[in-house]
Amino acid sequence: MNNSTISYVSPGNNTDHLRVLIIEEQPLYAHGLSQVLEGNLAELVIHHSLSLRKATELLVMRSYDLVVFSINRNEIDILPKLNDFARSFRKSKLVIMSSYYSYAQLIKAQELGINGCFHKSISPQELIQSVQEVIHTDTFISARSLKIEQALESDKFGPINSLTRQERKVVDFLLRGKINSSIAKELFISTNTVHSHRKNIYKKLGVRNIQELTALGYQHNMIAT
Repeated sequence: MNNSTISYVSPGNNTDHLRVLIIEEQPLYAHGLSQVLEGNLAELVIHHSLSLRKATELLVMRSYDLVVFSINRNEIDILPKLNDFARSFRKSKLVIMSSYYSYAQLIKAQELGINGCFHKSISPQELIQSVQEVIHTDTFISARSLKIEQALESDKFGPINSLTRQERKVVDFLLRGKINSSIAKELFISTNTVHSHRKNIYKKLGVRNIQELTALGYQHNMIAT
């Protein structure tokens, strides 16, 4: 085992261990994740890799049931780079952890075949529950990661259900303070198309301007904090 890999093995007699690989450049954070997992899940073998490159080498040599990729410095835009990684090791369930996700980024994660996205502020209890769901189901799991999705799934704010997927992406960017030209570049559409989406969004949500949209976002817990 190279010096970029740390192994944690939970006690027990069962030889059919759940094999987990944590990709995290901060050993202390990785150790904390490992402690939470091994303290709540039985029969674990946990390995830690400091980089995606080293993790790829490990995955060539052995199989894992779950790969947890912790993204630092808000590098959620690394998602497209995970495409080959996710495809190469489809037998492993793959989840990512970051400090922020937008609606568009979670949609991209689902398209890439990633099994879950967890916010780094997730509680230990919610982490264990989410990990168990990922391991035992084929459903995409997002935990404390998407405010708009939470509003969408709630009966408290029905109008957002009328928005198209593209309109929801525009709402997410608007609530993050993006202007039309920036949104157009992010979504690879014209500024006129963004303007048209914006008019439709305001009409559907019953607001007249960005100030009212922002107030609505805070009111219905749609803004990530």
